[in-house]
Amino acid sequence: ITTVLNGTRTTVLNGSRTTVQNGSRTTVQNGSRATVQNGTRTTVLNGTRTTVLNGSRTTVQNGSRTTVQNGTRTTVLNEWLKSHSTVQNGTRTTVLNGTRTTALNGTRTTVLNGTRTTALNGSRTTALKMQ
Repeated sequence: ITTVLNGTRTTVLNGSRTTVQNGSRTTVQNGSRATVQNGTRTTVLNGTRTTVLNGSRTTVQNGSRTTVQNGTRTTVLNEWLKSHSTVQNGTRTTVLNGTRTTALNGTRTTVLNGTRTTALNGSRTTALKMQ
């Protein structure tokens, strides 16, 4: 174990594990995995995957896919699908894709596409079109 002190910066080397303490910021590097703790915010970098924990909010970035978890609400963004995002909040799921929005809540599905709204509830379908 090697400890290096440089002003407010402390570096501890222990085999493949390196810990850097600088004020309120702590960085731990272990192989390809790096963890950064700064106040209440924790960032974990592991290959192409980045996880940020900040209070009740967790953000996971993996390639072009971003998942945000905040309490019961989960949002999934996928750049490959352009403006496509999925929001899960309890039993309700909302899918946004360009001008089209789909909301699923239990047996009820609502589709909004431009000026047209379609509501499906069990075997019942209602279509509304704005004039």
